[in-house]
Amino acid sequence: MREHRNAGGMTDDTDGRSHVERYRDRTETSRRHHETALEYLPGGNTREALHYSPYPAYLEDGDGAVVTDVDGNEYLDFLNNYTSLIHGHAPTGIVEAATDAVRRGSAPGGPTTDEIELARHLVDRAPALELIRFTNSGTEATMNAIRAARAYTGNDIVAKFEGAYHGTHDDAQVSIHPPAHLSGPADDPTSVPDSAGVPDSKREEVLSLPFNDADATVEKLERHRDELACVLLAPYMGSAVVPPEPDFLETLADWTDRTDVPLIFDEVISLRVAYGGAHATLDVEPDLITYGKIVGGGFPVGAFGGREELLDPYDPRGGASVVHSGTFNANPVTASAGLAALEAFDEAAVERLDGLADTLASASRDVIADRGLSIQFNRAGSLFTLYLSPDPVRTYRDKPHRKALERRLFHELQSEGVRLAPKLMGCLSTPMDEAEVDQFVAALDTALGRLAPTIAARAPEMVD
Repeated sequence: MREHRNAGGMTDDTDGRSHVERYRDRTETSRRHHETALEYLPGGNTREALHYSPYPAYLEDGDGAVVTDVDGNEYLDFLNNYTSLIHGHAPTGIVEAATDAVRRGSAPGGPTTDEIELARHLVDRAPALELIRFTNSGTEATMNAIRAARAYTGNDIVAKFEGAYHGTHDDAQVSIHPPAHLSGPADDPTSVPDSAGVPDSKREEVLSLPFNDADATVEKLERHRDELACVLLAPYMGSAVVPPEPDFLETLADWTDRTDVPLIFDEVISLRVAYGGAHATLDVEPDLITYGKIVGGGFPVGAFGGREELLDPYDPRGGASVVHSGTFNANPVTASAGLAALEAFDEAAVERLDGLADTLASASRDVIADRGLSIQFNRAGSLFTLYLSPDPVRTYRDKPHRKALERRLFHELQSEGVRLAPKLMGCLSTPMDEAEVDQFVAALDTALGRLAPTIAARAPEMVD
């Protein structure tokens, strides 16, 4: 069917259907499931990140790099459960490891050798790890790392960077998406609770810092140095994929080392960017590190670890001074699947996926330029994010506020069989090869072709 593009970009087919109407046409079964879900779940949802309008596509099958929804639509999955499935869906080795663990008993209620082997692998893999403990999510991991730092320093205040997500506990839910009128100066951000129910005291207990501004960060840390429990940092701002500038990390690490304020690297997402994780390539040795996502091989997982001195208070021999437990911590299913996933993601696999991501980024930037558009394609290892901005994104405040255009591009890509996050974040998985890269690039080209008139009308600064 020949395309029709009006100036406003609200419709794009000769029969006048909008992208939302086309989505509804091909996802009728998902709509019915969503209507049922509304009867039992608030908004039909139990995980906010999975919701998008008018309703999400319900998935029923995953195989390698492809997922299939309940209406039979297939998508090349560049989301991989928000970066956690490094080997895509249902990889044979991981399925076998998990199945064997279930047969042996999924939660025996005692230590297992699976826990030891996963711990050994991670300690051997990550340069800054000396000891490690397991949790069931990245949220639990960052929460416990903060507790470890508070126990070590005797202080309460957590310093974190504006725009960075570290989970859903109270200390983490501060200044992730602060509104401009409340967020204060760029070089001295105001701490703003991100969710109803977060105590107002967190405005004082969590210090908001400006990412990639070394001088302003150190100046603010100095003002609070005697009150600080830790500095919490996601090396690439997590799924935002905003690279840290070299002098920024070096200056920050020098300050935390000199003041003995623990530096926590949140590597829940960034472990995949290098064999040893982001800290291994950024030449920074944090005091504590948190993990999740790929460490579980597709099952719920979290972990935190680092210097022995900071983990010693968890030693139960003679009585631990820091309390930490969890019914399913390091359960054999997660530990077995996680070990299988990490062993398969060896240095050769990391290098291959990084090269494939580089090819995807280069080809995508060419498509963007050929369409006469100025859009940022940020990449770190096998992670990437598209920003509908003509200017580089190096801080939270550089992020464009074009949610309607983002969601339109998300839907257009999905209609071409490519799945990203609604915020246009994505990642690669090991089942992918050049064919999947080509499919992504072709889908992006088609989607941008449909969207270009709307961009020209609503954001002309993005047109070269």
